[in-house]
Amino acid sequence: MRRPVESVLQYPAGSLVFQARDPDRTPRTVVRTRLDASSRHRQVVLGGRDGTDDCATPSSLVYVDETLRPTGPQIEDCRAHLARAIYEESARCSLCRRAHTFWSTFERCIIGKRLLEELGSLYSYRDNVLPWLTGQPVDPARLQWGQRVVIRTADGERAGVVSPIDHDGVWHEAGTDGLILVRHRDGTPPTRYAAHLVFHDP
Repeated sequence: MRRPVESVLQYPAGSLVFQARDPDRTPRTVVRTRLDASSRHRQVVLGGRDGTDDCATPSSLVYVDETLRPTGPQIEDCRAHLARAIYEESARCSLCRRAHTFWSTFERCIIGKRLLEELGSLYSYRDNVLPWLTGQPVDPARLQWGQRVVIRTADGERAGVVSPIDHDGVWHEAGTDGLILVRHRDGTPPTRYAAHLVFHDP
């Protein structure tokens, strides 16, 4: 079996990383990378602070050393490379050829499924972690429905997800009138916020 193409999100053993959702950005040492039980998803094993190891997805990790972090152009090159590999696999493999859509995984072989997983993971890093690292507000044009965000106001922070429909069933495209509609995780009705108050939540 040919070795599947992997994304630029690589963390060799011994690397120092932190988990994007860790508010303290605690440095963790990479022990190894492995596949999960399905043989589709890469998992990065991190040395635990209490002697036990933890697992994380490649898209949820950030190098402590900023010079090792993949850049926007590197991610775009990798995205194009993975997309080509998926098309090539679809042309070569009789199973993958049955896939009804690009993102369909049910009919694909294990290599095709792993390629799609790598591409999806890369998109997650590109759309959530990379812009979060800049500390800048979101770009409304790049937001997707259901994407996690944080609202930062003088009263503090509120977590939520981007929503296209408000409580009255009215459609709202992100960025319309400079506003972004956010559905809060506490179940309160969706609220429109000025775009400069909305930040990425990795």
